Amino acid sequence: MMDRIAVILRGHFRTWDYVKPVVFEFYESIATNVEYYIVSETSATFYNVVLDFQNKTLVKAIQVPAHHEFNSSWLTPAWQSYNIVPYKKQREIEIEYDAVFDTRFDVIYKVIPGKPIIPPEPMTLYTSGFTTQKGSGTGDNIDDLENYYIGLRDHFFMMKSDVYDIFSHRYILPCGQNCHAAIKKICMDRNIGTNSINWMTAFIVRPDAFELFPDPGEYDIKSCPTMWHSLSVEEKIAILIKHSINIEDYMTSSDDHI
Repeated sequence: MMDRIAVILRGHFRTWDYVKPVVFEFYESIATNVEYYIVSETSATFYNVVLDFQNKTLVKAIQVPAHHEFNSSWLTPAWQSYNIVPYKKQREIEIEYDAVFDTRFDVIYKVIPGKPIIPPEPMTLYTSGFTTQKGSGTGDNIDDLENYYIGLRDHFFMMKSDVYDIFSHRYILPCGQNCHAAIKKICMDRNIGTNSINWMTAFIVRPDAFELFPDPGEYDIKSCPTMWHSLSVEEKIAILIKHSINIEDYMTSSDDHI
């Protein structure tokens, strides 16, 4: 178990109302002192979310106005993370974090039973998993390294505080052909090692999971994957309305769009 950690939650709130009890339970099970930072675009529900942290240590909650220059699945997360850096550094005048977590509001995490909680090593970025994807060109040959990409899943990261500061500057860099691969390249260029976390799992939670798993503590995408991506626009909107989720939250990202 770690002593003190920083948890940066960023982006659209989406399924936050569903996942929040599991989110708090997870972090409080891996560290004695948990300090939260939240950042999102301007939203009518922002202050309702802030109230969810009234019994937690919330260091800073900020709204970052939507910026057309940084409006993409690559730029927006990094730009929001970057805006947290000054507040984190100010807090670190008084304390030191064993780990900094960078994640989204719609992610559920679970500790793998029997695995020790291991804090991050220096100059290493940890992800919940790696990805592979073929790019343009021949692409069919795994040995074609120019067109076969190895990347990092980007919905959950763990790292030392100084790595977070470096990593948040990625908004000034071009993405290239693949966002996940671009993260890997940034780490290589800056001599930051990359590793997967073997003591926990992290999954993005889609709105149709509410019916499958009424109790978020029982959420298990491996045993019963959701069908969100195969639903029609009309079906998705009906689910969002039923669960009072802002429809606009699912109109901005290429991986979740309606």
